[in-house]
Amino acid sequence: MLPPQPPVAGRQSASADPWRIWTIPNALSALRLAFIPVFALSIWQGHMLSAAIILVLASVTDFLDGVIARAFNQRSRLGRLLDPAADRLYIATALIMLAVVGALPWLVMVLLLARDVILAVHVPIFAHYGYAPISVNAAGKVGAFMLMSAFPLLLVRFAWVSTSIWAQITYSAGVATLIWGAGLYCWSAFIYLKQITRVLSEAVK
Repeated sequence: MLPPQPPVAGRQSASADPWRIWTIPNALSALRLAFIPVFALSIWQGHMLSAAIILVLASVTDFLDGVIARAFNQRSRLGRLLDPAADRLYIATALIMLAVVGALPWLVMVLLLARDVILAVHVPIFAHYGYAPISVNAAGKVGAFMLMSAFPLLLVRFAWVSTSIWAQITYSAGVATLIWGAGLYCWSAFIYLKQITRVLSEAVK
């Protein structure tokens, strides 16, 4: 018999978190997912300003789908999967493509991608025990927001001549935001791992 639901994760009842598909938040999340290949292709073809605009719009729709879900009671289990999946895929795609074009050190890319891969392993394990994935914590949210803010700044830098004052300002702002975002993003991983360990230790008893 499984232990009672812990505060950080647990079984989700159908009435509290129904499996709905046709909602506005789910449509916005699906739209964000659909534009990921366009975002990657824009960077690959050197259209950095277009890629930056896509990232900004993705961040705006990410904010809107949460507001709409809460305001109109459109939360769903599918939304709990799509929303973080879109965020993680945008971050992963941005990290890889920025490293490819030389705007980001490969070590930073590997570190942040490894963080997401390690944490993703808990999802199928939790599902095996009947638990929902760990809820996003504040450090993870702020870290992801800062990363999503840093990436457009690093991309826009390529829209100007590298020696221009605007290129230097945006690049400096992007690097500073990236450092803080990466730090919070990695710190949140320690919080997640602590929660995951506690839940699993209860589940296997």
